[in-house]
Amino acid sequence: MRFIGLIFGFGFFILCGLKLLDWKPMPVSSLDHALNDQVGYVSGARSFLERGVIETTSIFPSTLAQNTKTKILYVPGHYLALAGSFSFFGINFLSSILPSLLGYLGVILAAYFSGKKIFGNKASLWASFLVMGFPFFLFFSLTAMAELEVIASTFIVFAVFLYVPSAFRKLIAPILAVIPIFFRETSIIVIFPMAAMIWKEAEPKRKWSETGSFLLVTFILFFGLLKGPLGGRPDLIRANVFGSFSEIYTDALFGGSFNPTLPEWVSALAKHFWGNLKFLLQDKSLTGEALVSKFLLIFSIIVFLVGWKKKEGLQLSIGFMGLVLWVAILGIYAVTGFRGLRVSLVLVPFFALVVSCWLSEFSRFRFQMFFLGLVFIGLSFKVGFLDLVKDFNQDRVRELEIIRFIDDKVHPDKTKVFVAPFWLVSPWLNQNYPAKWAFLPANIETFKLLQKFSPVGTLLLHDSELAVLSLQALDSLGFKKNEETVFEGQKYYVLRHP
Repeated sequence: MRFIGLIFGFGFFILCGLKLLDWKPMPVSSLDHALNDQVGYVSGARSFLERGVIETTSIFPSTLAQNTKTKILYVPGHYLALAGSFSFFGINFLSSILPSLLGYLGVILAAYFSGKKIFGNKASLWASFLVMGFPFFLFFSLTAMAELEVIASTFIVFAVFLYVPSAFRKLIAPILAVIPIFFRETSIIVIFPMAAMIWKEAEPKRKWSETGSFLLVTFILFFGLLKGPLGGRPDLIRANVFGSFSEIYTDALFGGSFNPTLPEWVSALAKHFWGNLKFLLQDKSLTGEALVSKFLLIFSIIVFLVGWKKKEGLQLSIGFMGLVLWVAILGIYAVTGFRGLRVSLVLVPFFALVVSCWLSEFSRFRFQMFFLGLVFIGLSFKVGFLDLVKDFNQDRVRELEIIRFIDDKVHPDKTKVFVAPFWLVSPWLNQNYPAKWAFLPANIETFKLLQKFSPVGTLLLHDSELAVLSLQALDSLGFKKNEETVFEGQKYYVLRHP
């Protein structure tokens, strides 16, 4: 009955979410462009179905000088999952979100079975209840983003690991631990709770040897996969740590002209860490993403300290896992908007396990705890989902206006690369597969590399972008100004290559 209840609960939340979205896809340019990765994922999946190669329609000029086997930025798991869904159900809204929906269901079930294995029946219900009601899981389950598959693969692996007989654990555990990195490399943090369980269940004389051998074999497999089948992708870590927008997206010269020393790495990572931490803690906005990001950071510290005080290995390892991930996020990435939150969401089901253990200790206050649980879900649903959805209809209208503007006023050459502002082009690109798009290169040298990689036919430049490349510079590359146009009160220039 409990299992059936979870399935019905999952279906109820999905139907509510689809109803609120009016059964239409989420706009790809919403949430400060946090959802525009959907365009790349879908186009990569379609290219794999058509040609057997993952190739997105978005081009990052910053990667052009790197000698890589592919230009895709992410590991292939989500592209292949989408391709599988498309091959069975065609290319449509529901097939594009199916992998995320299955990931959402998988996390709920994994929370139930892992909670039951470690803490018992009461904790299993709390864990699945908390995961099911977490608003950003519902939110991302209705997109073609990779987040739910990353979270699900990581947590399902841990749940499966708990049920592996100890006799087979030495062989299977390292293989399980590296499966999630096919969806995102940061999922390797699952080794911490897995190692804690190995330590807990090993004989006293074999704790160090069994835990150490698990970690050693897992790291060998991890780095082997990154160097082998998952390697050969562009590296943007250096640009994230030392650079800004242009170094990350538009400047191909940065990678070849700057080789930092170890002290420079340490200094830059520390500066990045403290700057991001200060921004996160001083951010007074009450948006769902800001509040949840702060909560996940602070709760990592709380779980670690509670585990340390109780000398409880699993809680200690989960808190440590959270701290390690947040150190990486704060040291490497930007935490504005959804960026830090998207990476840290993988912690949520593990935190739900910990909270379910704490709540099960208050079983005599069952009614009160149930009431608090409903209040939590109600508030989090309001802050994390309803507040996000309420502006989507307006965003959809704007995206239709963008598509009409580009088609009617710009009418780019779809046989060549279209260079246009990233904040404007995503809706059009999503509707015009296999047309290709690129960021405006940061300099003439990078533009020449782009022309060699894939010729540009049309440029749409915002008035402010002339500070990056002037009309005279573009004229030297053979681009002629065709017309000036206005959209949303902003001036744009249309240039074409004869």
